Amino acid sequence: MRALVCVRVAGGELQPFDACAVECALQSGAEVTVLSLCPPSAKEPLRALTRLGAFRVILLSDPVYAGADTLVTARILAAAAKKIGYDLILCGRTTTEGETAQVGPMLATLLGIPLLPGVMALSDGTVTLRGQNAPCPLAAPALLTVERSFPLRFPKLRSRLGEVECWDNGTLGLLPEACGLAGSPTRVIATRESTAHARTCHPITVDEIPALIEELRQRDKLAAGEFPPSEERLPLVMAVGEQAMPAAKAVGERVLLLSQDAPAALAAAIQEADPDAVLFPATAWGRNVAPAVAAMLGAGLCADCTALTVKDGSLILTRPARGGSITADIICRTRPAMATVRCEVTGAEVMLGLGKGTQGMRPAFSQLAERLGASLAASRALVDAGGAPYAEQIGLTGSKASCKVYVAVGLSGAVQHTCALEGADVVIAVNPDRDARIFSHADYGAVADATALLAAFGIS
Repeated sequence: MRALVCVRVAGGELQPFDACAVECALQSGAEVTVLSLCPPSAKEPLRALTRLGAFRVILLSDPVYAGADTLVTARILAAAAKKIGYDLILCGRTTTEGETAQVGPMLATLLGIPLLPGVMALSDGTVTLRGQNAPCPLAAPALLTVERSFPLRFPKLRSRLGEVECWDNGTLGLLPEACGLAGSPTRVIATRESTAHARTCHPITVDEIPALIEELRQRDKLAAGEFPPSEERLPLVMAVGEQAMPAAKAVGERVLLLSQDAPAALAAAIQEADPDAVLFPATAWGRNVAPAVAAMLGAGLCADCTALTVKDGSLILTRPARGGSITADIICRTRPAMATVRCEVTGAEVMLGLGKGTQGMRPAFSQLAERLGASLAASRALVDAGGAPYAEQIGLTGSKASCKVYVAVGLSGAVQHTCALEGADVVIAVNPDRDARIFSHADYGAVADATALLAAFGIS
């Protein structure tokens, strides 16, 4: 069995999800080859993987590859994969740089092999996927995207460093105009520092929170719709699933609704209708299917968009980048423009956002949620630790909060979470660390732990 692991190095370090993909491959007992499309500076961090048991480590690096978007990246990796040979391909589910989670599904589509997304466990020829309780068979060929559930091993004391093979475009023979920035269908046209999520925090005690929540529930919802109407519109926009309809209606003169279907069926329907843009929901389903459809159509795809605008006949797609610290405006140079769009969480007026500080306390918070008529939400850290299901995840790689009151309990305030809180009218933070970042993104803050909040509601 041959396992090919596609990884990325950023800031001199292997990306966290990719490190887990390497470990997953090593645990499979396969002959492991590591492949990375990166600048020459990645050579030494990649070389360290030879001490862990990687059979080969190959660095793809050429000036013509610079600036490649996700589709062009997948095309370059596909060409290399065909040359190297494989039974399984493993990728980290996403990177912390862009959080698009598009390369894996695109690569599987270009190679024509099945995709197994969100691998949580690997054992005896089966894999367990995120959101599924029962394992499913693992048969080659297949591409696996791996979650952060495989901590990368340390090298053995007497293991020796091997060499990294360096391939340039002379090895792959791709057309230079089809590579890098020149061949990429998406392009960043502007970036700016993101300051939209800061709030002014008023200190309170946990004993004041029950009455405060009831007071806030009586207020009219102040937040505007997630996608305000664009003054200029596109003639025809397609929405894949009801969740993408609000965004499509904001930018389309005419909107067609497609039911969620297999990638090939969706690609055929899109080709027949020839829309100006196609919007998918940024759900777990949409993040796997949209990249596959884009790869089939050779179209640009922008992930996790939070705003859409039409200007001079072009759709401008706005999304957070670099962990939410900046906001980027992106255009697709192909027709149709394609994007996954953030979906609001609807339902309860109150959401209880739980972080790792509530680990092991889910029954008590479920009781509190039932008493308040609230819904439960979670940080990625809590989900990754097994303390909450993925469906509840709020943040850069989850859903967006939309409620009157969001109570953040035991959350540090990582930017990956706070960037998704702009849909909450009021944020109440509870954290024992008075210097926790969450207080800079809350309207009210209590310096206390989770048990103190439960006690304020009479729950032990």
